[in-house]
Amino acid sequence: MRSAIFLLYFLSGASALIYQVVWVRLVGDAVGHTTYSAALVTSVFIGGLGVGSYVVGRSIDRVPRADARQPLMLYGRVEVFVAVGGFVLALVLPALADWMPATTYSADGAGWWRPSPWSRMLVYGVAGVLIAPMSLLMGSTLTLLIRYALAGGVAESGWRIGLLYGINTAGAAAGALLTDFALVPQLGLFQTQLVAVALNLVAGLGASFVGRTLPGGGALVAVSARQAAPIAVDGRVRALAVALFCSGFAAMAIEIIWFRHLISVLGGYRSIFSLLMTVLLVGLWLGAMAGGLVDRRTRRPLSSFIVAQTLFIVSVLAFLPLGTQELYASAAVAVLPEHVTASVATKGWLETGAALKLIVVVVGLPSFFMGFAFPLANAYVQRVDSTIGQRAGALYMANTTGNVLGALAAGFVMLPVLGVQLSVVTAVGVAALGLLPVLTVSEDVGMRKTLAVCFPVVLGSLVGWSILPPTYLLEASKPPLDPARGQLLTWSEGINETLAIEEVYGEKLRLITNGHSMSTTRMTAQRYMRFMVHMPLLHVDSPSDVLVICFGVGNSLHAASLHPTVERMHIVDTSANVLEHASYFSYVNQNVLQDERVRVVVDDGRHFLRHQPNERFDLITLEPPPITFAGISSLYSKEFYQTASERLKDGGILSQWLPIYQVPAPVALSMIRSFVDVFPDAVLVSGSWTELVLMGRKNRRIEFHPEEIRDRLRRAPAVLADLNRISIGDRTHMLGSFVAGPRTLDEVSRDAAPVTDDDPRLEYAFVTSKSWTMVSAALFQPRSVAAWCPDCAEQLSDGERAALGAYLDISKEIYRSAAFRDLRKFYSLRIKKTPLPLPLDEEPYRSVVANSRYLRGWINESGWAAPGINTGASGGGE
Repeated sequence: MRSAIFLLYFLSGASALIYQVVWVRLVGDAVGHTTYSAALVTSVFIGGLGVGSYVVGRSIDRVPRADARQPLMLYGRVEVFVAVGGFVLALVLPALADWMPATTYSADGAGWWRPSPWSRMLVYGVAGVLIAPMSLLMGSTLTLLIRYALAGGVAESGWRIGLLYGINTAGAAAGALLTDFALVPQLGLFQTQLVAVALNLVAGLGASFVGRTLPGGGALVAVSARQAAPIAVDGRVRALAVALFCSGFAAMAIEIIWFRHLISVLGGYRSIFSLLMTVLLVGLWLGAMAGGLVDRRTRRPLSSFIVAQTLFIVSVLAFLPLGTQELYASAAVAVLPEHVTASVATKGWLETGAALKLIVVVVGLPSFFMGFAFPLANAYVQRVDSTIGQRAGALYMANTTGNVLGALAAGFVMLPVLGVQLSVVTAVGVAALGLLPVLTVSEDVGMRKTLAVCFPVVLGSLVGWSILPPTYLLEASKPPLDPARGQLLTWSEGINETLAIEEVYGEKLRLITNGHSMSTTRMTAQRYMRFMVHMPLLHVDSPSDVLVICFGVGNSLHAASLHPTVERMHIVDTSANVLEHASYFSYVNQNVLQDERVRVVVDDGRHFLRHQPNERFDLITLEPPPITFAGISSLYSKEFYQTASERLKDGGILSQWLPIYQVPAPVALSMIRSFVDVFPDAVLVSGSWTELVLMGRKNRRIEFHPEEIRDRLRRAPAVLADLNRISIGDRTHMLGSFVAGPRTLDEVSRDAAPVTDDDPRLEYAFVTSKSWTMVSAALFQPRSVAAWCPDCAEQLSDGERAALGAYLDISKEIYRSAAFRDLRKFYSLRIKKTPLPLPLDEEPYRSVVANSRYLRGWINESGWAAPGINTGASGGGE
């Protein structure tokens, strides 16, 4: 029966983490994917666990001691209630946005608009009220089983509590891993929650069955003959509660710092979040059991607590500096031959293995020592049988309260104000302070000697940490930049990210957030970012209202500002830190944020759209971060496109970045399908080489009318000048960007399931896909340009038609080549240059290539050779 209870509590831990992971995502969909929404769910979840544990602990101690089965039976009922609540939330949370109170916005001192504090409190309050009852119920389960485990006496309480706590945490680790590596990728969010519901039901019904089969005096673990003397421990409970508060604060603050630093090194991928949580929980599991075992062997819980906390501090400071891009790169290089030739699934697992090695190095040992705290504190205070539940609940609530405050302090105060390195010092400093209350609870000479040895070790570690250069972790978190190739201009810590701006010689400036390049002033990047604004606006008669989601370096917003009829521009970005550094890129964005037509909104773009029922735009355009990063799928889902369509004027256009080289073919087709389901007359164009752009229009077809475009450019000389600068100022280059029309997009994606909020498949590409090739060549139909330009035959001159035909022939060969369509090219596979199978030495091909610097660069980058033509130049203007 003992093994059965352990198994049931393991399942309970797994279900709890499944809920937490899914709730963070669903609440983010409803209120915006921001640091605030993630903090909300985490705080309510962890805080509820502590409060539930304490409240039930006080109550369960009143249960008659003669019947040890009562806590177990109550535990079974609670698990059933959790299952019912989980099922209700699985139905309610996806619809939360539909009946959530409307968000209002207010201007800050800089004139930027943010969700008003009261509006945010109301919205978050609604979400919190929904989640809180579930977390309260889940929190009660630990106290109930502790009361059951110690029903026969408090001897070996540290070992028994460590065993229970560890088993539950092991289940949580399994839940964290399975959610993102198996359940959501295969089942979607709703059915994943049903799995958690089923686990709760098994735990609840199983516990009830076991409870009925046990005799009334049964206990989970046999009681030792030795019984601890009942002594007064009220003051000691309070002192240990303070120690656990400090331990919890430091542990969660360090966890937030680990997340920030490691996603900077490894990327903000869903798998990285899952691996980090899994390693952390495995460490806690093993630490909890080890802490209980140490107490069982030594019977010195206070001394063991001091040593464990000291080793936690020392290991945090020792191993965090090892989490570098260099170490990750060396692990990745070890599997490079397999990495280059592998399928997408194999490649993904190879990368995941390299990331896991780095995470274990940084997180493994510190999280192990974290796990000692709770069972050792209980081992000392559990001296009186009549108040077992109250003491366990009080300690757990103190620990979780520290967790909540540590997470909030680290995310919203320490990291933005102090930066990563000083935040580490602050967090471990709090952990060190947590050792002091232990002095008040015992006169034991051995314990004081232990503290006298450990405190200098802690201070020495802090001194050693303080000699690191102030930008050490920042430099360690991003790819190294050779001083001969560039220099770091500035860096900044914000609520959402660590930001750096580099000057790369030959590429101008690069914006790096959390260790990864997000935008650049490189000409090829400017080309597609500006193209996805200029081209849609040229299709609209006198456009006046534009919404740009994601600022980057300001290419797209500045492009919109050049159109003379545009009267209002909204720029929405979750990061005020990025916006505050816009002036570094003023030579390309021309300080566009100072334009009186611009309204700056600091918020999640999807959330902003949903809460602007009266706004209508001629153009909505967005270029999110790497599309496989966590949370980005919500900007490519069918539900997002439906919301965007509702906010477009009749005839308004949505342009969406489509970097299909970042995902395998099945996922790319799903991305196209979700767009086409809402915009059936969409067209696909190339903004720059592999940077594709989907354009969809509300209630109308997108049609390029050459004479109409020419007339509009005549009335917008600044737009024409900008297009010429990025090598797309004539109609040949404009129409030469065509890739596929509505019919082609529908046919190639017909059998693909669309990306939805419930099925965020972008973030699980390597888990769900086995093919490592790009979309079928059938997608690339540049010669069917008449689907976009029905008037080309009549409105283009003979010379233009000939040049366009040659341009499209070259594009077709590049699109259909193995070099273009094989994603391995983008992971260091060298493609041997071969001549394009076209007569490039004949007209009109020779003139088209010779007169297009962009086309020459594209041929070169695609692995082709053009005999007799220098293709070494790339990307710039004419």
